[in-house]
Amino acid sequence: MKNVVKEFAFVLSDPIMFAHGGGDLEAGFNLLLKAPGNIHAKYCAKISRAFFDAASSMSAKQKQSIVSKSTEAPQESVEDSEQGAASIVMIMSVSEYFDDAFDAFRDLLCYTNPQKKGQICEIEEKTFMTKTLFDTMSLDDTNRLMGEYIQNFLIPS
Repeated sequence: MKNVVKEFAFVLSDPIMFAHGGGDLEAGFNLLLKAPGNIHAKYCAKISRAFFDAASSMSAKQKQSIVSKSTEAPQESVEDSEQGAASIVMIMSVSEYFDDAFDAFRDLLCYTNPQKKGQICEIEEKTFMTKTLFDTMSLDDTNRLMGEYIQNFLIPS
């Protein structure tokens, strides 16, 4: 039986500066990301569509290259895992749906509703991701984070 991941921690290379409780700005490096629920389905569908669109447009040789790289080393290092996650986003970028997927990922991480439920991205266990904070993230961090999120929650294994 597959071990189901319900959340994972992610460390940013470049911090997000945020204020908590009206205090001074703090540097946030640590994110806690939770698995999506039904309330997030429309965002996940757009992200998945871009991934599978890009995967289906790859040649057999490109697919075999990715498969052989993933089976070469049985013990994957954290760095290799991060490179794999960033590769997912690079592959997805060829999809005609990538812009929609990127916007959906932003909306997913910044999701909020009047009941303050369904938020999935917490910064330093003090505050939740907002669109303003998301927009201050480095592109490298965003690509790695998007790839990790897809790997952990959206691609069936």
